Amino acid sequence: MFNHTCKLQAWKFDPSVSNCKFWRYIDSSGLRPLIDCSYRTSNKIVVSAFCERWQPETNTFHLPFGELTITLDDVSNILGIPVDGNSVSVCDDELDNSVLASQCHDLFVTALGVTDDEARAEMGRFSGSAVTLEWLRQRFHKVSDDESPEFIERAARGCLLYLLGCTRIYG
Repeated sequence: MFNHTCKLQAWKFDPSVSNCKFWRYIDSSGLRPLIDCSYRTSNKIVVSAFCERWQPETNTFHLPFGELTITLDDVSNILGIPVDGNSVSVCDDELDNSVLASQCHDLFVTALGVTDDEARAEMGRFSGSAVTLEWLRQRFHKVSDDESPEFIERAARGCLLYLLGCTRIYG
C-alpha cells in the first residue's frame, strides 16, 4: 500500500488560517494515517524481502520458520487505520453504468454540496461516475474555521475522498 505523495503534498493549507474543526473531522474518520503511508518512507529492503517470499496462490508469506499470513488486525496495527465498521466500496459489476452514474451524482451533490450543473460538468468528463483529484483539491483546500459548519464538513468529505483517491492498495 502506498500513496501518491506528490498529490497529497499538493493539498496545501495556509498555516496562518485556523482549520481545527476541519482536522477534527479528518481525525474522527481514522484515515489520517494514510497521509503518511508512502513507499518513499518505507523500508524498501524489507518490502522487497517480503515480496520475494509472497505466495499469491495461498496469500501467505513463506518464511524459514513456516507460513505467515497478514490479518486485518495486522493491517490496523501497521497502518494505524480502523478496519471495523462499514465498507467504503461498491461492487461495480452489480450495477449498470447508468444506475451507478445516477447514484454517484446524487451522492456527489448531497455529500459535497455542489449544484446539479457542477456535478454533471465534472462527472461528465469521465464516464459519469468520477471526479478529478485536482477538482477536489481546488474546491476544498481553502477551508477555515470561519466557514459554515456545513462547508467544513463537506470539505472534510472532499479531503477524505481525495485521500482515498491518492491511496493505492496492491496485493
